[in-house]
Amino acid sequence: MTNIVSSWKIQALKIAENNLQRHSENIANVDTPGYKSVVGKSFQSIFENGQNVVLSNTNILHMNINDVPNELSGENFGSEQNSKDGNTVDMDKERAAFAQSQIKYEATLQWVKSDFNQIRSAIQP
Repeated sequence: MTNIVSSWKIQALKIAENNLQRHSENIANVDTPGYKSVVGKSFQSIFENGQNVVLSNTNILHMNINDVPNELSGENFGSEQNSKDGNTVDMDKERAAFAQSQIKYEATLQWVKSDFNQIRSAIQP
């Protein structure tokens, strides 16, 4: 299956799913004393882990990946919340991160689905 659909697209889908799970766990444990916020991987990590994928701008209006600030690039954030019980979950940040992760998951799922639809249309008589 990964021969048909690029393995890095499948990896991106797994990362998106993992990030949704992490943010869900953080939100569920917002009132758990001593709970430390858990963070997931960024999408950029797919390209940094030895994958042979080259990103290039195809239009002068495209943003350069290296110019994206860390807070917008999907990098994980630490909590500045100081809780008396040691919990490091910042609910506002988690809600925002969950929404962002959900959008990335849906977009990635549609991206992978389009590959399958192309294959199906090529196979059908």
